[in-house]
Amino acid sequence: MANRGGSWVVAALMLLLLLIPSAHAFNVEKENPGPNHWQLDLPTKIYPIDGFGHHEENQLLNSRNTDLIRLIPSSGTNSSEWIARGDLPSPREISNAVCYNPKGMVLDEDGLSDMNWLWGQFITHDIDFTLTQNGRVEGAAERIDIPVPSGDLWMDPQGTGSNLIMMFRSIYNQSTGIENIPREYPNSVTGWIDGSSVYGSNQATADWLRTGYGGQLKVTPDPNGDLLPLAAEDDETAPSMSFVGFSASERYIAGDARANEHVGLTAIHLIFVREHNRIAEVLETQNPEWTDEDIYQTARKYVTALMQQITYQEYLPSMNIYSDWGEYDSSVDPSVSNAFTTLAFRMGHSQIGPLTLRLEENRTSISQGSIAMENGFWDPNSLVTDGGIDPVLRGLAFTTQEANDVGYIHALRNMLFGEPGMGGMDMCAIDIQRGRDHGVPDYGSFRELVGLEPANNWSDVTSDQELALRLESVYPNVSAADPLIGMYAEDHDWTHYFPEYGENRTIHSTVGPTMHYIIREQFHRLRVSDSLFYEWDPDLVGVLDEIKNTTLTDVILRNTGIEGMVCLSMISEQYWLQNIENFTESDKYCLNENLNFAPGPPVEISNPTEERSTVLNSKMVERTARSGLGEIELGMISQWASYGPSIAPGDCDGDGLVDIAIGALFDQEGWEMGNDHPTGRMHLMRNIGGNQFIDITEDAGLPTSNSTSLGLTWAD
Repeated sequence: MANRGGSWVVAALMLLLLLIPSAHAFNVEKENPGPNHWQLDLPTKIYPIDGFGHHEENQLLNSRNTDLIRLIPSSGTNSSEWIARGDLPSPREISNAVCYNPKGMVLDEDGLSDMNWLWGQFITHDIDFTLTQNGRVEGAAERIDIPVPSGDLWMDPQGTGSNLIMMFRSIYNQSTGIENIPREYPNSVTGWIDGSSVYGSNQATADWLRTGYGGQLKVTPDPNGDLLPLAAEDDETAPSMSFVGFSASERYIAGDARANEHVGLTAIHLIFVREHNRIAEVLETQNPEWTDEDIYQTARKYVTALMQQITYQEYLPSMNIYSDWGEYDSSVDPSVSNAFTTLAFRMGHSQIGPLTLRLEENRTSISQGSIAMENGFWDPNSLVTDGGIDPVLRGLAFTTQEANDVGYIHALRNMLFGEPGMGGMDMCAIDIQRGRDHGVPDYGSFRELVGLEPANNWSDVTSDQELALRLESVYPNVSAADPLIGMYAEDHDWTHYFPEYGENRTIHSTVGPTMHYIIREQFHRLRVSDSLFYEWDPDLVGVLDEIKNTTLTDVILRNTGIEGMVCLSMISEQYWLQNIENFTESDKYCLNENLNFAPGPPVEISNPTEERSTVLNSKMVERTARSGLGEIELGMISQWASYGPSIAPGDCDGDGLVDIAIGALFDQEGWEMGNDHPTGRMHLMRNIGGNQFIDITEDAGLPTSNSTSLGLTWAD
């Protein structure tokens, strides 16, 4: 990847710190890593596929199906079936009162892109997945349905007062929820950032995803680039995927069952599958003696390190959250917390916008248009029909995401997974109810945990007085409120006392102080407790600088046909277009060096009867759609455009060898050649074998000068 304007230097970083909000005060120093930056040795230690045994002091920690931990004890009781806050209003009633923005869309104040919330979803899928009981327990699954208020505009317009949003309770550890032992909830995937979303959290999934040769992962070939592997209808060994059969889409398989939730998430999964296979191909070339297992595990380790690098050096810093402090400490418990998965990291649900833009290289919409959020669930097949992942990734990097606040878009609040009354659900209500299902304590308990003063009224939480009044209508007691809503409502600027400086300082973040604390401490514990974290993994010492120099944009550009993209894709291109001149000529915009014309190997077309030959390159890249030619203003009326030469391959004499017809060149205005070239001629070159061609134009009776053909094709 090439930066417009050269490498980023210290002076440029200091300028960023002074001129832009603190959420943008992060950088990844760029160097040219060179063509051989995947030269890796065989790993001496790898992540166990199910996480078991990875923690050096407790083999169970963060292994698959171990329980989430609690930062604060459960507030559920045996008599309440371990449900918290059952005396509060229905989550749908709260959603109707609070979970919308009366002024419409509110964009992220720091210009973060849709790539930001999407990466958050991708990485949380790598470390946590709490399953619901439906179809997974013996007997009837427990439900915790959400009452819909009578006359609800979207979900009970007839005013029946009997409608419910169906919701199943989470699976819990059967040795808990007994007498005075609160229910605890197992994490069905590994809790480490170990690439499980790409490679799986159990051996059966990991094995199915592999081809068995060259260290490669399975893919589905497609003209627009490889897609996730497609399971046959009768393949009973294929890993299960969420919501199979929900839509008419095909069954594409990934390491995480939720990969097909929407096209943006599928696109990120694909990028890292392609990256794995690209690295594996290089490793096989460099190390022909390596086995399939050698190549697979080495590429897996490198890809996992990239995911860690992007998370700690791009994603978290873009929100002004820094968890990259401290050294390896085997005594730290890395376990994913209930507060993290059930509360804080649901923040992305409020950051999702109504559209997934799909853009051409010139950032105009593709002909098929954007995807409305309510139409994009569980339909990865649109990647086949609508141009692959490139348009989706351009759109994600271009678009500024919604702000982190109490507002959910209409598609998520009234039409999640279907039309109202036709399966449509409310994501805000579900998020509130899941916290109650898990017995998560109230908002006041979390304020105390993070060191905030008790809130006497909602004006102590938010400076938005209109929002404070709406919150008061459903939560007259601030401390007793559902913690997720309290966290959403918090202002994003707050004062914190730093004992090391002996003073208070103002902190700004994409989220409020309570979410900030929970997210920061979770990622800190995950990092310092991981013996294979990329910064101190001995197997990665030789490539550590290369990993640290890699951004998500790098990974995207070297695995797609996208010609250029914002260098740090967590900040939207829209933001930079509005704030700097000539964005695409600046050092904020990176070009795709992988699209440069590279011969390999050249093909020599020679005429043995004459002392001349022509070297052609067989690698061609079609770039018309990306060029924007349809919108170029020439400033003149084009009476006759320059044209040619055209080339048409075909077997003209039936000998089984491909011959070549070369059409005439016209450039009568001299726009391309610099002088008038109004005449032209064509050639018919016969293939005589051995990569040699002879000119048979005259023998074929074709004109040798002033020919007027404007294009060539073969016909029988």
